[in-house]
Amino acid sequence: WDGNRCGSYDRTHRISEEGPPAWRAAPRAVWYRYWGEAASLGTEESAVLCVWPSGFASLHDRACEVFAQIKGGVVDYGEQHSTKFGHARYGRHYEGLYPQWNASNPVHLVGHSLGGTTARMLQHLLHTGHFNGHD
Repeated sequence: WDGNRCGSYDRTHRISEEGPPAWRAAPRAVWYRYWGEAASLGTEESAVLCVWPSGFASLHDRACEVFAQIKGGVVDYGEQHSTKFGHARYGRHYEGLYPQWNASNPVHLVGHSLGGTTARMLQHLLHTGHFNGHD
């Protein structure tokens, strides 16, 4: 396990958030126990992939980060949103854990606490067309 992928991926994918941000700085053995069961949920047919959105950002920003981590590319928070809230429009670049994600290659989002509302915000942004080229 390399910190970004829990298992291998093939057909249906579950996306899981990792532990709290403070734990990420702790030794891997400490924070791994927080979501220690995530890797064991994956199978050859249905992998578990782990994303790492900011622990201190808005739901909108977290959802944009999750999208980029799954699909790959630069995080785009949106021109209107970034102007309104006074931060940069673009964030980090990600290779993409599952770039082929689309209607034929779905993912199932699994989150705990703030991760659940982040998943709902991601669904909202997808529904409203926030991510150009991805329906």
